[in-house]
Amino acid sequence: MKHLLILSLFLFFNSCSSKNNDVKTTINKDLTKQNDSVFIKFNLNKGESFSLRISNSFLESQLLDDFINGNTVNFSVGEELSYVQVSKDLTNDSGVYVKKGDSIEISYLNGRFIFKSLSNKKSTADLNLYRDYHEYVKNQKPFEKLSADKKNANANKNLTQMLEINKKLYTIRIDFINEYLKNNTVDDIYSNSFLSQYRFTKLRLDYWDIKAIGNNNQLGEKYIEILNLFKKDTIQAEVLPLLFEIIVDYNRTILPISKKNDRVLFAEYLFKSIKNDYSQRNRDILILELLRSGKNADLLNKFYNEFKTISKNENFIKRAKEIVERNSQKKSVEGSEDTLLKDVEGNKITLKELLAKYKGSAAYIDFWASWCAPCRLEMPKSIVTSKNYKNIKFIYISTDQNAEQWKKANIKMLPNYVDSYLLLNEKSSKFIKEIKLSSIPRHIIFNKNGDISNYDAPGANDIQFENILKQY
Repeated sequence: MKHLLILSLFLFFNSCSSKNNDVKTTINKDLTKQNDSVFIKFNLNKGESFSLRISNSFLESQLLDDFINGNTVNFSVGEELSYVQVSKDLTNDSGVYVKKGDSIEISYLNGRFIFKSLSNKKSTADLNLYRDYHEYVKNQKPFEKLSADKKNANANKNLTQMLEINKKLYTIRIDFINEYLKNNTVDDIYSNSFLSQYRFTKLRLDYWDIKAIGNNNQLGEKYIEILNLFKKDTIQAEVLPLLFEIIVDYNRTILPISKKNDRVLFAEYLFKSIKNDYSQRNRDILILELLRSGKNADLLNKFYNEFKTISKNENFIKRAKEIVERNSQKKSVEGSEDTLLKDVEGNKITLKELLAKYKGSAAYIDFWASWCAPCRLEMPKSIVTSKNYKNIKFIYISTDQNAEQWKKANIKMLPNYVDSYLLLNEKSSKFIKEIKLSSIPRHIIFNKNGDISNYDAPGANDIQFENILKQY
């Protein structure tokens, strides 16, 4: 379910949205500071190395590997906050929000990441707000209790109790942030963004709970609350795809069947709704999300031409043009309902053909992407394990939209591995729609007869991983 509690605790920093793989971020190692970018320097112990996942306000994400002591990285960002996640392994990661012109140093001491400003103009408290909050959530016993209570309330379809638990979760978060702000001087752009983010987290949980149990009147009231929040608050860009899901769902709920079943009419209605209900940056990013999801070239061009007249941000307009051109070029591929794959040599095959090739053996499919840190962190163990199960074929399918980024990551993560492919038609594939692939890593198991027997199998770092495989 979309409102699983674990997602509410960490949003999607511990998993990766499958939509967020269109990489255009400019990355240049070993450069000096620039006013329109962010500069990071590493101060690590000998032998330590880490990965960075960088996300910017254009909803683009890129993973950079193997930073060691003394390395520097300089990358351009948008006008608002961008997120940088630093990882040692799956259980040891942290994050920091940065904005244009920031210069920071990342250290690691006693199992804890330390973020320090290299500029006298910036408070270190700004940088460590997310880290301290992240650690607070990890160690909060009340969250465990509320999680159990939420499951019981959900099982009993007790909406009143579910909404009350959402309120308690929100209160714990906001109390921590308010206490942090009382004891530290934090730039308003950081504090306001955090407070808005968790207001939305609560409203989002409420929305999906009401959707599952309540009625359309309650749903409409909650949607208006969400709309009002985004009218007045600037929220971290990574949250906006979650808002887009709600916009699409709500309009599907309230529109008559004739309008919502007509894809063109529905897309036009969404565009008009976003244009009228949201303003400036939030509106622009939501329209970019709508353009990303489209494949009707004429309609995309129509939206783009209107977007040019309402947006004041040249960078967003440029990005919209790139999305429309790319989606138009992919029209022939996206027209297929079969799941189309391509290997590193450029050879194409459908998933149906691939499974037929291995009929008589089970197939473990691993969906990943070059920019997805959790995906890559579990892959080494997955590869090693695959050699121990001769009757199970391990197939790795990347959801990258940038083929070059996929090839580069593939050389490092899956060198010379035969069954590694790039997914070519995520939007039109019947299989992808059936399994509801909304985040990665994701793992599907087919039995030896070619039927899906596990829609959401554990990954290689899960303690149940080999127990599941032994069943095949």
